[in-house]
Amino acid sequence: MINMAATNEVTTIYAEAAPAVALGNFYEPPVGSAQANIQALGYCFCLGERGGPDYVGQTTKSKLLKAYDLEGRECVLKFSARGAAFDPKAKESVGLWVAAAAGSNYIVPTEALIVASSEGSLEIVTKERDRSTVQGRIVATQLPYIENVGTLGSILQRANKKSKTLTEKTIYRLAFQILAGIAAFHEVGGVHRDLKPNNILITTEKNCKVIDFDLAMVFDSCNIRAEHTGSPSYMAPEALLSEEGKWQISDERKIDSFSFGIILYEMMTGRLPWKTKQDIFSLMNEYVEKFETFPSSKWILDCPGLCKDDGTSKYGENLSNLLVALTNPNPVSRISIEEAKGFLQEMIVQFIVDEQKG
Repeated sequence: MINMAATNEVTTIYAEAAPAVALGNFYEPPVGSAQANIQALGYCFCLGERGGPDYVGQTTKSKLLKAYDLEGRECVLKFSARGAAFDPKAKESVGLWVAAAAGSNYIVPTEALIVASSEGSLEIVTKERDRSTVQGRIVATQLPYIENVGTLGSILQRANKKSKTLTEKTIYRLAFQILAGIAAFHEVGGVHRDLKPNNILITTEKNCKVIDFDLAMVFDSCNIRAEHTGSPSYMAPEALLSEEGKWQISDERKIDSFSFGIILYEMMTGRLPWKTKQDIFSLMNEYVEKFETFPSSKWILDCPGLCKDDGTSKYGENLSNLLVALTNPNPVSRISIEEAKGFLQEMIVQFIVDEQKG
């Protein structure tokens, strides 16, 4: 346990460990605040242009602040509006599972969790230490700082304003990277449950990294359950309509498959298949009923933006078929992320061959 009272000592050690960091560029948080308590552990918060902390991202539920960790490395500390409980034995405590998948270049891994015990003391929890005795509330999540140009969501919005869509080559590259990241997370036992363009970071090298694992959980084939969890526009039918119990879930990882299918649709068209939350619920109910009557229904191909005026696909039959397979409303029949990755890899090889032929 780190002594939070030893602020001066820790800060001095920290400054010596990172001499390249100008101390004058640090933000001094208010005494008694969560940020001040974390600073006492040895973190230093970067100073923003307006004299406050350097925000690198902010939503209604969380704030991301640029900082330096105890080793003098640039990092991001993510503060959620309501800290999640940390229980090493609970399925939902999966932040460190993400770190286990850090072998993938397409995931932003959790580097550490800052956990507050019931007594109020803070502990830095990493994947290297024994976590069996740690319980409390997650105050902040430490992530690596990555230079980026925004999220996939912001890039799609900018393209849409200019009435442009991504090229087929760009779609192949970005889609494969997203699939590779999620496949790595699935491999170590995780389910993301909130895939959407705003949770895909685009680096300055124009590569994808999957972020925001706040709603993720550990997959357990012996205890499958669907919850009304995620962003409605990208939720699978078994998650969106879970209260009605329309589907028996065989593999909760298939929820990520459907969400990625909607992301793929948005990359191909620049828009969602629906406009409002109400549209989503009514359309999904209608879709499920239609599929039960006509199992071969390919509803997604009837949505705007996918076809040319002559009715043929803008992106070829293979990519359209992949989209259909990912958005199958029946999770039993829906393809997995790993399967989608394999199919897409074959498409990319064929695309390169065709491109070389001219």
